[in-house]
Amino acid sequence: MKNRYIYTFFFALCLGGWLQAQSECVNDCVWPGDGNGDGLANVFDVLPIALANGTQGLPRPDASTLWLPQTAPDWGMLSPDGLDYKHLDADGDGIITLADLDVVNDNYQADNNSSSVQINGIPQDEPAFVLAFDQQEIYFNPSSSQEYTITAGIYLATPDIPVQDLHGLALQLQYPQDLALPHSISFSPQSSFFGEETEIYTDEEDIVQYGRMEVVFTRTDGIGKTGNGRIATIQLIVIGDIIGGRSEMEIDYYVHVNDLKAIDKNGNYISFNLLTPNPHFTLIKEETTAAHPSEEIPLKVFPNPVKEKLFLSGLPANAQCSLYDLHGKQLLQTQEQEIDLTNLPRGIYLLQVKSDKKTAVRKIVLE
Repeated sequence: MKNRYIYTFFFALCLGGWLQAQSECVNDCVWPGDGNGDGLANVFDVLPIALANGTQGLPRPDASTLWLPQTAPDWGMLSPDGLDYKHLDADGDGIITLADLDVVNDNYQADNNSSSVQINGIPQDEPAFVLAFDQQEIYFNPSSSQEYTITAGIYLATPDIPVQDLHGLALQLQYPQDLALPHSISFSPQSSFFGEETEIYTDEEDIVQYGRMEVVFTRTDGIGKTGNGRIATIQLIVIGDIIGGRSEMEIDYYVHVNDLKAIDKNGNYISFNLLTPNPHFTLIKEETTAAHPSEEIPLKVFPNPVKEKLFLSGLPANAQCSLYDLHGKQLLQTQEQEIDLTNLPRGIYLLQVKSDKKTAVRKIVLE
């Protein structure tokens, strides 16, 4: 017992000394994961790190991936943002690799002060950026509990004005929190002029508290691609239980492109002519629906309303169940067919079940 206290004291002493040494960094400090010098770790830091993938330099003494200011020797190379490459070596091991992107995720931060994409004064000869929904009108039956999968495409440039040597692109997308199923928005790259799906590194973060998605698509091989076309698909889920109670017969679902950055293979930022800053689709109520629900799991839940335990039938062996409140907060996740709800307050919840490419959503009333 006495030895354990001695070891604990020694560890605390060493940690305190390390923290004190690192806290002395006041100029040009490395914050692990902040690759562009804006004081945050997010998708925009992925662009310069991915571009520098494979570059070697001096390791950071006493390196840590904790979000603390750290002293590091200069590498003598500058990033697209004018920072020394030591800021891109997030884990401090002396080589920039995809492992540094894991540090960005570990230290990921979201603020509510998103910048806005400037659409005025951009030369018309810049390549275009378009976000467009595949269906402009979605017809639904308000009494139905079926879910509808909505898709949109991200399109870059045109044949007349292609984007040149594109290496990566990151953006923030604002969305209305009260219409889509919480955590149902996702992005996926597709084979295009930018490369095959397997060649593209993708990361996305759902910042639910601010109703914002942040996503990055980038190559990691230093190769730039020239061309135009659809490079990715956005998917979200709308269900009748969420929108059926609204009084409007037509509901416009707007999204907004908050911020957009792209980088070429030479480390130069690319300007885009943002043609659709506020893309939208319209939900239209009617007795019958022309929309196509996504392939659904034959799920049954009982009893509903429920007081204590909820039972599921028709649940595939590999299904993942998630329970959300109406604010989008995930309350539990399980693969069991019996869910104990006794510790939750009475109210309405959404149960989402996913298995392979199938999804089911049920409104749960807890009495």
